[in-house]
Amino acid sequence: MERNHPEGLRLWRKENALVPPTGAYTSWKNAIPKNWHYTHWTGDRTVNWLESRDKSRPFFLWMSFADPHQPFAPPRPYCDMYDYTEIPDPIPAEDVSAKPPHYRWAREGKPYGGYNTNENWDNEQFREIVAHYYGLTTFIDDAMGRVFEELARQGLWENTHVVFTSDHGEGLKDHGVAAKPMMSYECVTRVPFYWRNPSGCTPRVYDGVMTHLDLTPTFLDLAGAEPLVGMEGRSFSDILIGERAVHRDAVFVERISVLNGTVMKVKMLITEDWKLLHYGSAP
Repeated sequence: MERNHPEGLRLWRKENALVPPTGAYTSWKNAIPKNWHYTHWTGDRTVNWLESRDKSRPFFLWMSFADPHQPFAPPRPYCDMYDYTEIPDPIPAEDVSAKPPHYRWAREGKPYGGYNTNENWDNEQFREIVAHYYGLTTFIDDAMGRVFEELARQGLWENTHVVFTSDHGEGLKDHGVAAKPMMSYECVTRVPFYWRNPSGCTPRVYDGVMTHLDLTPTFLDLAGAEPLVGMEGRSFSDILIGERAVHRDAVFVERISVLNGTVMKVKMLITEDWKLLHYGSAP
């Protein structure tokens, strides 16, 4: 932005919002034109690459969006796209007095990776933040749509696998926390995952458990390549074409982080019906 639209840096700032900010945590109506925003820029760069690539060679393209993420500050029309009053209530905060201390610290807004994990947004602020989060997500959807249109224009839509996923979710006041401190909650660990298989298989929803570790083995399998030595993931290409109903019985998740000066080691085993958590360093 500094190189292409230097004025955008000034317009981006919270004090230059389209309307006076309400005080909702890192949330405002961004005054930057949508075509200057980094989400639009990411879509543009992707389309430009598709246009200029060597058409004689196959390609693997990685397109990464920074949003939806703090600050929750979409430009128009996305900042006005969702009615705050229609946002549903969050999942209520449960009693965490018997849980490891990082649950309580997050509720109290103690430092966690620079994020405010406090639950103390009032209902109006919460709904504004979620509406803006939805707007940022729709902005990405529009950028993805432009890429899909370019694939179709080049005759590649029926010959290209398309995968969409995310690195993590967002608390958004579910269970009384913001940001992403609690990997035990599904709002953080259960992420969107979409795979368009151009082979003509019947579209469907798969409700089983998977992990991002399975992506690369699946890419290699579809390309006819052998898996790399030491890979922990496993291919689910047979799930994509409907030859198998179940991919995994369970997935293993772990995280080591520092919260309020204390090292927290959390391990989690997830099945379709249960989660087992182990807090290896909880005081």
